[in-house]
Amino acid sequence: MTIKQLLKGYLNLQNRTDLLTVEEVTPNQWMTFSLDLQPTIYKLRLVLYNSDFESHRLR
Repeated sequence: MTIKQLLKGYLNLQNRTDLLTVEEVTPNQWMTFSLDLQPTIYKLRLVLYNSDFESHRLR
């Protein structure tokens, strides 16, 4: 069986509404968000990770 990556997407929680609006992310508080997906014949793998990009971000 061959595994191929078909699509990769990202959600930046500080810019979750749009690219120009920075919204605060409060430490130690749960956040709720949704992802709209279409059913396909492919299997879905969801990978969540945490990174601090503050030192690399230019605003």
